Amino acid sequence: MYILVNGKAVKKNHAKVTIDSKGFQYGHSVFETIKVDAGKIFFLEDHIERLQQSCKKVGIETQVSYGELYDQCNTLLNINRVTKGVLKILCAKGDYVDNLIISSRENTYNKEEYDKGFKLGFADEKRNPYSSLTYIKSGNYLENWLAKEKGMKAGFKEVIFLNIHNKIAEGAISNIFFVKNNIIYTPDITCGILPGIMREKVIHLARNSKLQTKVGCYNKNELLSADEVFITNSLLEIMPVSQIEMQKYNTENNIVTTKLRKAFKVTYLEQKEG
Repeated sequence: MYILVNGKAVKKNHAKVTIDSKGFQYGHSVFETIKVDAGKIFFLEDHIERLQQSCKKVGIETQVSYGELYDQCNTLLNINRVTKGVLKILCAKGDYVDNLIISSRENTYNKEEYDKGFKLGFADEKRNPYSSLTYIKSGNYLENWLAKEKGMKAGFKEVIFLNIHNKIAEGAISNIFFVKNNIIYTPDITCGILPGIMREKVIHLARNSKLQTKVGCYNKNELLSADEVFITNSLLEIMPVSQIEMQKYNTENNIVTTKLRKAFKVTYLEQKEG
């Protein structure tokens, strides 16, 4: 398996990083994870745009254009013979030159998980909507992963953060939606969430499908009393939720979630060009 380091193909186990680099020492980096299926890279332009914006916000210099990144991503897929999986683009602060690293891996989500739905818990930590890092997909991901690992030990696939005002924010690796009386609700960006690419696609898709969709600030009880719940990210796409803590949801009656998943498949997954 190969990765690309500043445009050069290197065997994954031979790749090196300078130990004094800020990316290694302080997590001074930003990244994107991108779905690949049937050789198609999904929403690459959206991911690159967000990556470049994040780089500017944290002072990482990228000298690579969209076209060059597109070519590098496809080059890596060809080298590794990947037609289905995940691409990760990482920009990290270096000593003298900032680093661009592109890698690929397997996408482990499977049909059984979509059929059963995810069980979610609540994280103990709170999201801070006043922190600029909240809105960036940065290498400072420790809080997310510790919360998620703690949740997984308790039997949950994902955990949901409330913010410091006790409003619903987001998952450790996902955005959250819930449905009540056929109306779709999802937290506003100002609640302290990452502006997920899949989140935006789903909101746009829902409104185009004539499904009433509201973006705002919601409390825990509103989520727990929902008729349907689902989470989104670029790899999961739309994942049904079967349980939050002790509250269970009948995923067999997920009328709105099912409609959205079908609409997403028709609109994006069955397109020949990406």
